[in-house]
Amino acid sequence: MQATQDEGPAHRSHSLSSESSDTSGVAISIEDKLEHVLCSAQDVGFYDFDDAVASYYVAELDEMSPMSLQQRHSRNRRLPSVLAALQQNVDTWTAWEKRGYLDEVMISAEGILESELRTFVGSRLFRDLVRTINRSRLAGTRCGSPEHDEEVEALSRLRRSISAELPNLWATLSALASADSVPDRPAGAQLALACSILVCLSGHICPDALKASVDSCLDGELDDDAGQLDSA
Repeated sequence: MQATQDEGPAHRSHSLSSESSDTSGVAISIEDKLEHVLCSAQDVGFYDFDDAVASYYVAELDEMSPMSLQQRHSRNRRLPSVLAALQQNVDTWTAWEKRGYLDEVMISAEGILESELRTFVGSRLFRDLVRTINRSRLAGTRCGSPEHDEEVEALSRLRRSISAELPNLWATLSALASADSVPDRPAGAQLALACSILVCLSGHICPDALKASVDSCLDGELDDDAGQLDSA
């Protein structure tokens, strides 16, 4: 029975009606409702409503308490729709109103992408691929040699793994690369792939190998890899 009750609020709309009625049928404006919630939050010791909301999501609660269950459910089901509602509405705010919100969104996005990249670069898969590429370059291998083929395969594996290992970075770069259509510019997937290679491999492989890999992305020589990533 509790699970059924918990699922209901997750599907409620976050759109705000200007008025509603209490149990006696008296119309209550949105201002009155918000003022009541604000005063109630302050009455129980919160500094303001924002303090109460933040505490609801970040407070460490007794794992066995009903409120802890509500908190976990809200983090998973309701918080995303709240954030989506804010994002949809933020363009109606003044520049001053939305500045702090947008700054915090950017800080959060940077943290997510940095953590994702750090995890990937520290993985055994990445280290093995980089080792193969550098070994081939140090050996001065020629095109067609076994070592050169290993380097090509290592780069191809790296490109194919980007969308799986760096999903947020790939989605961000793909969106930016496809945002504006410019004549004679490489396709969005090619640009996103080239940027991903630069971000991942810069400082890890020798400059000539890095340049060759980026050039091959932009020249369309990696259409198969880019296509696989684009459809991922």
